[in-house]
Amino acid sequence: MAEEMYQAGNQDGRTGGGDLKWYKYIWGILLIGAIVLAVRAFQVLGPLKEKATAAIGEACVINAARSVSQVIDYAAEHGEEELLEETAYYLLGAKGLFPEFPEAVSRVVSELPSSVELYANTGTEVKDADNGSILSGANGDAEGTVQGAGDEWLESGRTDSALDASGVESVGSLFVEYAKGGVEPVFAAHTYPDWREQIQSLYPVSKMQDASYLIKNYYIVDSSTSAAAEEFDIEKLLGEDLTISEPNGEPQILIYHTHASEGYIDSREGNYEDTVMGVGAYLTEILTSRYGYEVYHDTNIYDRKDGKDNRNYAYSTAIPYITQILAENPSIEVVIDLHRDGGKKRVTEIDGENVAQIMLFNGLCRNENGPIADLANPYLEENLAFSLRMNLVGGAMYPGLMYKIYLKNYRYNMHVCPKSLLVELGTNQNTLEEAMNAMPYFASVLDQVLQSK
Repeated sequence: MAEEMYQAGNQDGRTGGGDLKWYKYIWGILLIGAIVLAVRAFQVLGPLKEKATAAIGEACVINAARSVSQVIDYAAEHGEEELLEETAYYLLGAKGLFPEFPEAVSRVVSELPSSVELYANTGTEVKDADNGSILSGANGDAEGTVQGAGDEWLESGRTDSALDASGVESVGSLFVEYAKGGVEPVFAAHTYPDWREQIQSLYPVSKMQDASYLIKNYYIVDSSTSAAAEEFDIEKLLGEDLTISEPNGEPQILIYHTHASEGYIDSREGNYEDTVMGVGAYLTEILTSRYGYEVYHDTNIYDRKDGKDNRNYAYSTAIPYITQILAENPSIEVVIDLHRDGGKKRVTEIDGENVAQIMLFNGLCRNENGPIADLANPYLEENLAFSLRMNLVGGAMYPGLMYKIYLKNYRYNMHVCPKSLLVELGTNQNTLEEAMNAMPYFASVLDQVLQSK
């Protein structure tokens, strides 16, 4: 009850309180086939060279989709059947990730009717039309079904987002051969600089060994609590193993929203696509499609009950559901409670776009007088290590993205998992677009932390 009473009077505060143009926010690696097409555009599409370069550099799926459309136009106009064939291979391999797959397939089929017939209603069947040799199944049959080439590609490993133009053509050719059933490529995981070297080079680690210095410069301590120096031992916190097990088809990450109704300054009232729940759906998409994680997105609404506001009791409402999800899915190793804060707008600029700043939050289970007996958290040290690593690595990768970590008195259901994060994404003064813009960067930071030993 103490934890819930905190919520009263904090309707827009920390943990207590426009149209969704999703395509603007799709960041992440370009599908290998999209890169193939961009490279081909270098060769045959002079006017599109600049656009193709941007598609590779920005790794934006929607730009890739537009480039594909223009490549199809060019190839059809100039009788470039080979280019259309490569486009078909790309679409086949990318079907699991490319939202415009059915429409694009239909366009390729309409321009190349003598070669292939793709059934866009399922996005999987590939049948012989005339010569039967272009898109047969991996077993080489003239009439066959390719079972989720895009999914198999993902399962073979995460792709490297740092591919440059010099390595694109050979990798792209390998992917085309894979689509033909000729080879099975092995793609490396995302690679990052060593996080320890990042921190050593960018932060005053020697000074951070002084807990008072660490707390003063990297945290905001709410007046309701007190920070014990022994809990902020930088060596212990940075020494925690935060790696995650390899995907095995079972959920690895849980994303949920204690306050699912938290929206942004331009959110449409009553539309949960415009709240942190919509942002959570986008984060789920990035983590699954770009990084290959298995993500469970809980879309229960805990701050509304029987059509009425339940914000002050949302934590106690949520805990039995979260506990049940974890019990039914013991493979989950990371729990993220995604919120929106209240107060002054927090925004930074990354790669020319406005991005909501991210403030991580920890409950210390301690008020100004000491520990709160009925709010113990056996994973407090791990929680603190996780948020600090995310904050430091995030600041190193994307300067300005991370805000100071906020410390408050209660537990906030972070005791359910060692690797628990409570995320305050911007404030009620940020726009939905700014919040969405932050998710590709947050996902990249999370991947680095979970993959770096």
